[in-house]
Amino acid sequence: MFLRDDYELRQTSRKVINNTTEGASSRQWRRAPLHLSEAVQGMVGQLECNITSPISGDRAILVIWYKGAQTIPFYTFDARDVREGSHRSSNSSFDGRANFYPNRAPAMLEILQTKPTDSGIYRCRVDFHKSPTRNTRVQLTVIVPPEKLLIVDEKGSHIRHYILGPYNEGATINITCISTGGRPLPKVQWWYENKVINNTSVVLSDKRVKNTLVLHRLERKHLKSVFTCQAANNNVTNPISASVTLDMNLRPLAVRLQGKNRPLSANHTYDLQCEVLGSRPAPTITWWKGSTQMRGHHETVSV
Repeated sequence: MFLRDDYELRQTSRKVINNTTEGASSRQWRRAPLHLSEAVQGMVGQLECNITSPISGDRAILVIWYKGAQTIPFYTFDARDVREGSHRSSNSSFDGRANFYPNRAPAMLEILQTKPTDSGIYRCRVDFHKSPTRNTRVQLTVIVPPEKLLIVDEKGSHIRHYILGPYNEGATINITCISTGGRPLPKVQWWYENKVINNTSVVLSDKRVKNTLVLHRLERKHLKSVFTCQAANNNVTNPISASVTLDMNLRPLAVRLQGKNRPLSANHTYDLQCEVLGSRPAPTITWWKGSTQMRGHHETVSV
């Protein structure tokens, strides 16, 4: 009985010591420098790791990569037996997408075709032949671009064929661009003639952002104007965009009667012309003699 108790005591003591060591090691790597890295979904994520020894002539013999709090590495570079080193990937979630390049400066792990689930904190542990083990942490953020845009009018209705209007001169337009998807949420902007005219975004939910454009007192110059909505959350990929074209009704600018201003003789035919300028759409022209509307005229339209 004494031997069993003594054995159990020694076993318990050893377990406490091991846990203490593991806890100290965990605290040590959690205090390691944290570097930031970003990648756009579907592109290459790059995680740097310094494998240069502070001791001249020393070299890294083992590089181990972990993700998050996992204790099982997903990638190992082993140069203990061969100078070139051997590579081994052991995490099915990366499915061969991870590759380590020890000869770059600094050394780098690349993750191909990044996914949102690749986001997280990675740890690079480097064992040297002489120097103490070094840990480096890298926080990878995978950016998910916005998915689509929808432009609606003041009633919340989709703008058919992306033609806005027609609106009358002096009217006010109110259109809203809604972006769906994206992490982080994108910035939504309105552009006109290669300039930003509204960059005020409003978050609707964790997946939707809107920007409302209001234009007062429309003028003739706004006819056929193109207003473009853009949404972007990174400077790597092109923003997604959608455009609407403004159609307008325009008042006539001038009315002119053509023909000689002279007395008319009975039983003769005369050609009188009324020309209307600047109207959109083409106006309806009527002829009147006093309070009586005259018939039998014909119209031609030119642009």
